Amino acid sequence: MSGLALHGHPLPLPEPAPAPQRPRAGHPRRQVLWLGIHLPRLALEALGTPTEHSLSGTSSDPMDAVVESRAGLTIIYASSPKAERAGVQPGMTLATACALSPGLTTRMRDTRAEQRRLMALAAWANRFTPIVVPEPPDLLLLEVYGSLTLFGGPEALCRAVRRGLRRQGHESRLALTPTPAASRLLARLPGKTRIAQTCPDLLAALRNVPVHVAPWPEHLRRRLRQTGIRTLGDLMRLPRAGLARRFGRAFTDWLARLQGEQTEVLAPWHPPERYRRTLELPSETCQADRLHGAAENLLQDLGRWLGQRGAAVPGFTLELFHDRRPPTCLRIELRSPSHDVGCLGELLRIHLENARLPAPVTALHLRADAIQPAAPREGELLSRAADTQESWTWTLQRVRARLGPGALKRLRRSGDPRPESVGSGERDFLPRAPRPLWLLRRPVPLPARGLLHGETLESENGPERIETGWWDGGDIRRDYVLARDARGLRVWLFRDLRQRRRFLHGFATQLDPPRRHHTR
Repeated sequence: MSGLALHGHPLPLPEPAPAPQRPRAGHPRRQVLWLGIHLPRLALEALGTPTEHSLSGTSSDPMDAVVESRAGLTIIYASSPKAERAGVQPGMTLATACALSPGLTTRMRDTRAEQRRLMALAAWANRFTPIVVPEPPDLLLLEVYGSLTLFGGPEALCRAVRRGLRRQGHESRLALTPTPAASRLLARLPGKTRIAQTCPDLLAALRNVPVHVAPWPEHLRRRLRQTGIRTLGDLMRLPRAGLARRFGRAFTDWLARLQGEQTEVLAPWHPPERYRRTLELPSETCQADRLHGAAENLLQDLGRWLGQRGAAVPGFTLELFHDRRPPTCLRIELRSPSHDVGCLGELLRIHLENARLPAPVTALHLRADAIQPAAPREGELLSRAADTQESWTWTLQRVRARLGPGALKRLRRSGDPRPESVGSGERDFLPRAPRPLWLLRRPVPLPARGLLHGETLESENGPERIETGWWDGGDIRRDYVLARDARGLRVWLFRDLRQRRRFLHGFATQLDPPRRHHTR
């Protein structure tokens, strides 16, 4: 072909015959559908600027714009709907925009805020599919073919996605096609959601798309206009060999990926395994209730983050930042991993009430360094026992948070059989033990006849001989007996074989039927 246009008019070219399809060996190709989500005003929304698409629908639609510096000029990057109606468009200079709209309010673009918001939306999109590909600065791709039945079809899925984004204050444009390139392209077009589930539907949807919206350099779009090509339909009717010679192989490869003739491999995004969030307070404060209210927002976000992963945390850290002072760190350790935001918030409230702050707090930073898979809850048969155990666990957790980490102890296994060796405990719940759990700090001598408060004691079991400690100078020789008085009080006694006296050493916790044996 010698030319593509004559005097600026496109030449009528015959439709190329479709290439014969060759049977492919191996497994058949898996069907996919890519949902493209374009966020045209993410630069504004990342800075907290409300738009007419906010959740409440009652925002005032301010006349705002985001600007950036290009080649020494201040350029409009994004504008609110009200500013666009006044004539402010992306790409124009700030001077031109202010001339069109004297009341325009501008803010400098924050690419880090956009990146954080896009990653947060990518994590939120995991509820629809595990295959999410964020493409900065303002696009998400979701492979949703396996989720269509779950959400009631493509139209219902798109409505759910759009509704969820609107609740978070984001304007969105959607497109659902078999190829990522087509979803990227069609999602950037204004108007209704475009859905094309098959290749013929895709070609029909692409046929009338203007070439100036394609992601090509300006010089390439200018050459296409000079050639007389106005739409993608005009471009797809031309022979690929001639296009490759004129515009390059990369150009024809993009056309092939657009129509699904070539497979585009995308790496799915995986959420980070560590949680980090910072919240700046509107004003500094030392009040525990205000700090807890702000921390609750972080905990709610942590709960959503854990729910997306089906995970739980064994603990978390809250850092409270002060002006010109080191931050105050509150470390909350859990007995077992949990994702219950209500219980986590109650523990955090107790820690905040007990915290001594050296100065007012200006910001909060919540982090969870390790996550674990959340334990599934038992079914109805065992739910009562599981709920009781969980309630008891959280009760102990609250007691320990209220009284301090060293308030609860438990007996630990020790190679030393002397009862005094269990006085050093671990910071945990007291388990059930075969010996009395309440030991006196020092054994109390009893009268020679072995009476306690003037009452005779009845032996339940024993004696148990404990004779040890000769190697460290703390040797003992004792015969221990578990006994009960007439009122049912169970005590632990021993007879010192060196002094030949009886001592009271502790009190038992269980009331078993007594055994009728008197102490000797």
